Amino acid sequence: MIPSYYPHLSKALALSCLLCYTIRRTQGFALSSSCASRQNNCRRGRPSGAPAAVDFGSRAAAVAPEWATGWRADEVRARRIGRQREAWRSPSSRRCASQTATAAEGDTDEEEEEEEEEGGSEELFDELPEEIEEVRGAFLDRPGQMLDVDKILRETEHIEHDDIPEGFRTGYVTIVGSPNVGKSTLMNNMIGDRLSIVTPKAGTTRHRITGIMTGDDFQMIYQDTPGVLTPAYMLHEGMMNFVQEAMGDADAILFVTDLFETDFANTQIFERMLAAGKPIVVAVNKVDLLPSDGKSGDGPERPGLLAAGTQKEVGSLTDVLGKWEERLPGATVLPISALEGINTVDLAGELKKHIPEGPPLFGTDVMSDKPQRFFAAEIIREQIFGSFSQEIPYSCEVLLGKFKERMVETVIDATIVVSQESQKGMVIGKKGAKIKEVGIKARVALEEHLGTRVNLRLNVKVDKNWRRKKTSLKEYGYMS
Repeated sequence: MIPSYYPHLSKALALSCLLCYTIRRTQGFALSSSCASRQNNCRRGRPSGAPAAVDFGSRAAAVAPEWATGWRADEVRARRIGRQREAWRSPSSRRCASQTATAAEGDTDEEEEEEEEEGGSEELFDELPEEIEEVRGAFLDRPGQMLDVDKILRETEHIEHDDIPEGFRTGYVTIVGSPNVGKSTLMNNMIGDRLSIVTPKAGTTRHRITGIMTGDDFQMIYQDTPGVLTPAYMLHEGMMNFVQEAMGDADAILFVTDLFETDFANTQIFERMLAAGKPIVVAVNKVDLLPSDGKSGDGPERPGLLAAGTQKEVGSLTDVLGKWEERLPGATVLPISALEGINTVDLAGELKKHIPEGPPLFGTDVMSDKPQRFFAAEIIREQIFGSFSQEIPYSCEVLLGKFKERMVETVIDATIVVSQESQKGMVIGKKGAKIKEVGIKARVALEEHLGTRVNLRLNVKVDKNWRRKKTSLKEYGYMS
């Protein structure tokens, strides 16, 4: 019999709690801590089973640990999408639903008595669909791991949908390319929202960012990755690891280049992309800079925007496409403009051919698997890139402390980390003018993003040479 408090939960949460509720009977597991200890842990700012060293004020919690992402992905995701999400995403419900499972030799007498009092749970599991049983078993095969309720529901969400058309396709598309060729702009265009920050400076994207586009008969899960380069320090190594991990997870690879690129920046990753044996679609970006008669499949009629000398060096569109067709035999090569949206619909149709049939992995209104804190930190970092030149933007990292959504405003405390003491004064500026400028721009952008008034407080601290320190990079989510 389901406990009396279950009617107050949504169907999804009831199922999740039930999974945790019957673990000991069905798999020989013991729940590791009491309800009281879990409540104490939550008051300290972390769920039961979370390592004490993890700082929820850092973006590492939003990027690295699986359990941290699930626990923090609560109502803030609803604000990001602008729609009402399920009631189970409230922090209090999530903390009750997430438990840490640890392997046990066998049930104690006390546990057996508790199971007798609970009663009925085994019969309820007999009535569950076979697909949910399989997912439940897969997650419980990993002792000592946090039961990620968010992931379990994501894997089983499709079971409740009877209207999924036959031939529905779902797959991961990893976007790979050199810095500043327009990868982030393209992903934003494809999903119809601004998830990845975009600046004129190369190397703006540092993380692997997921953007989800769901249509009537497909779900395309794009992964925007950092621009490929030859690492100059340890931060770059972590960024290139994101690229390689994303290529390993991909069903298809979207290789983005532009009119001006003659070869790939990092031949090692380029060779790995070829060796992966996955379908490759090449998008040649920025064709809006070339003249067009409107009949060649590269957008409407337009004059060229390049200087005569540059135009001669680039050549015609046929020359550019032919170069990449020769370089990547077997790949589909399409001319596009991420900025103007030229041929992006055709590009999505081509990518759809290369993802497998299967049910959606995310709800139809989910646009990313990243929590709101991550995007808030990225927006602040974007303003740093826009307000400073030369080395300062590349030496800065943004860490979020408080992120509290109130009735009338969202309160955000953020720390800008610099790598040298001299950079701290530059970021603050004379009488605080520079950090005030960053704060005003960031607040406006955050209010537009969140749809609420924002109270933003910025601090600056020095973490000397953090881009070359493994401990700092682990804390900031760039290395595991």
